[in-house]
This record gives sequence, structure tokens and C-alpha cells, in this order.
Amino acid sequence: MADEFRHKDVVSGRITENEFENVNQHIFNSQAVGDLLYASGLTQLSRLGIGAADTILSSQGGVPTWRTPAQILTDLSGQAGAAFDWGGQNLTNLGSLAAHSLAGKLTGGAQEIEGSAFDINGGTMAGVTLDGTLTLGGQAFDAGAVDAQINTTGPWTGLLVQLTADGPEGAQIGGYVDSASPANDDALLGILGKGKDSNGDATTYASYQLQIENATHTTECGKQLWRNKVNNAWNDCMKLSSLGVLDVDASSGLGAATVGEFDEYDDAMILKQGISDKALEKLEEIGVLSRKDSGSGWMLNIQAMLYLLAGGVYQNRARIDDINSRILALPQRS
Repeated sequence: MADEFRHKDVVSGRITENEFENVNQHIFNSQAVGDLLYASGLTQLSRLGIGAADTILSSQGGVPTWRTPAQILTDLSGQAGAAFDWGGQNLTNLGSLAAHSLAGKLTGGAQEIEGSAFDINGGTMAGVTLDGTLTLGGQAFDAGAVDAQINTTGPWTGLLVQLTADGPEGAQIGGYVDSASPANDDALLGILGKGKDSNGDATTYASYQLQIENATHTTECGKQLWRNKVNNAWNDCMKLSSLGVLDVDASSGLGAATVGEFDEYDDAMILKQGISDKALEKLEEIGVLSRKDSGSGWMLNIQAMLYLLAGGVYQNRARIDDINSRILALPQRS
């Protein structure tokens, strides 16, 4: 026979069926354990020797060929028409994932994804815990049209900006408005105090704003504004101009117990006694001072003090006019 698969011995005449099917009747040329028989042509049978350990039988050029796992992975690259099922096994000694999109979750358990150039370009990351430094490299967090929120479970904890270099300058928290048409009174940065009301609704109670006072090039000026909620409406309670002029709300609603106008002599005596005798409780009674919420000491009510001082000017003018009238009314000596 011309085939590699031949009779083991030459037999004269016809061979019987039993002889033909005998286990020891046929043999490959150069036969070894694990050899395979295949049709190498329409009329030709050939032997394929057993492959090396862990090689995989593959079809190459229309005939079977042994290939290494690395070659098989190369063959599979970009050829999969459906998801691979790894049977719960791991991918170990993985070099890199280049230009790869994850359609589902990448779960590492307690393991790490490590690399000096690890890049997440788009997509969503949920439930990520950092145990090291996150370096932005001059990039930005983009929160879109919503707040970028930082949660904390400890009281008086939150966002801390730490400067790790020596020098007289400190760390900063800034606000930048990238506006093509900046205008006077535009707000640049706001610090808000938010919480719930008795109905459980989220409410903003107070705010501090840094604003533009003058947006004209080469003569730019800034100002500051403090606002508080009063009966669920915003009240501009204090302003600081670029030149340092401080304006406070004059209609502060001090109440009937507070002196609104310093026009009585008794009021002047109370102020005198409160200052010279350090009887601060007397000044508290008329609203000039109030005790601090925590610790010892007092707070000065600027509006009430200004009312008293303005009234004092009025009273002094009135007393001077009265004295002048009395002098003019005295008999003139000849």
C-alpha cells in the first residue's frame, strides 16, 4: 500500500476478516503511542504524530495540526462571536488589556488592579474603595449638571485640602466661572448651609457668596455677600465691597426691648454704666450685647450699637440747642 497505514506483514493471497481486524495486524510507519490517522488526500491516508504536552489539535490549511495554547489564543483573537465562559476560573499572568471595552462588571474581590498607566476612559465605576493616592494628573472630575457629593459619617469631617510643601502660601478652595460674558453682580463661588426642615424637606438656610463688583478689564473688583433665610425668604444681611465698606441689614427686627433711638437720658446712663462699670448685663437688657452660644464672652450687636450712637448724636445736638436757647434767654447786663 502507498498509504502510511499498511499491513504489518505481507500475506500471500487474500487475508481473512479476522486477520484484517486483528489488533496487531496494522501499523503506522514510525508508529508511536498517540499517533493519529487522517486523510491527507482523496486517496491517501497519513499519520500525524502525537503532539507535545498541552498542545491542541487545530485545522490549518485543511489538515490537522498541533498548536500551542499561545497560538490558539492568537487564533481566537477577534474571532469570538459570543461571550467566553471561563467556568469560574481565573485569568492569571495577564499582560495587558488594550483597547478593550467591558460590557459588564469587572470584579476583583479583594484583589487589585495595578499599573502606572491604568486608564478608565468613559464608563461607570460603582462602589470603588481607594486604599492609596488618586493622582488626577491635571485632569478634572466632571459631575455634569449635578453636585459632586462627598459622604462622611463623622461629625465635623468632610473635605480637607492639605498642602504638602513648605512656604508662606497655604492650600486653597477656589471657584471659577468660565463665562463668555461676565457681568457685575455675577456669583463666582458659594458656600451653602443645607439641612432638613421639620417636614423633612431639604432646605438651604444660609449662604456666603463671592461676587463680581466690576468685570471691566484692568479695573476688576470683587465683593462678598452673606445671606440668611428669614421666614423662608432670602435676606441679604451683610455685604463687603471691594474697598472694604461693610453694610449690614438696618431693618434687623431687633424687637421692642431694644433701643431703637437713643433719645432718653436714662438710655445714656445705662450705656455709661455698662461700659465704665463693666455692667454688661445692662447692655444685654437693651440689646447691645448678647451672650455667646458656647463658652464665655459676649457678642456685640452692631445695629443696636449704631442706633444708640446715632441717637446719642441726636440727643447731644438737642441738649446743645436747649442750652443755647437758655443762654440767649438770660437777661443782658447793660
